[in-house]
Amino acid sequence: ERVEGFAANDRIEDIQINKNKIYIAGKTGVKSYDNNTFSLDSEVRHTNAIAVQISKKGDVFSAHTNRKIYRNNNLLFTLTELNDKFTDIALYRNKLWVGTNRGIYILHAESGKQLGYYNSFNSNLASDNIRFVFYSKSHDNIWIGTDKGVIEVKNDDKWKLDYKREKFIAATENREGLWLLTEDELYLMVNGREHPQGLRKGLYQGEVNDLTLDNNNN
Repeated sequence: ERVEGFAANDRIEDIQINKNKIYIAGKTGVKSYDNNTFSLDSEVRHTNAIAVQISKKGDVFSAHTNRKIYRNNNLLFTLTELNDKFTDIALYRNKLWVGTNRGIYILHAESGKQLGYYNSFNSNLASDNIRFVFYSKSHDNIWIGTDKGVIEVKNDDKWKLDYKREKFIAATENREGLWLLTEDELYLMVNGREHPQGLRKGLYQGEVNDLTLDNNNN
């Protein structure tokens, strides 16, 4: 079913589901679609949003192609290097994990203060090109997908690198567990074990921007 309010050429960059709302980041900013009222509302007016996250308090964090991150439409952080660009964001324990094409920034979610910066030279990252940053509720930690493997950030802050030869694309989660999509496989991560799903060739075509599941596992 197509949601009214988007142009045919609108590119959807990120989708997040929070309670009864679906938050959609794209060309016109961030919009929310209410599954109960079927209304489409503008949440972030700044254009060209590439990632969105919703806090427990309902604050809307968004990253944009102008190298700026906003919190409820207010500027929170700016990338100073012209060649740097955002790829994804994730919230975890009042910290905003920010993926870029040159590594990971960790920001204080309230103030925007930079708490850390990690790349392939000072961490276990095998690639600086971050494909996704994802908070897993079932694991209670952060997962970082890259062009060369995936990082699981343990609760003791140790970074574990796996599947170094695989290019990761997207992550999502449902009651079955954590799902990780690579160019060649779809993994289900449950209780510390990976379960390859045997991704068939031709299952998807073109470039995948994001992966998500609704309450019916669709």
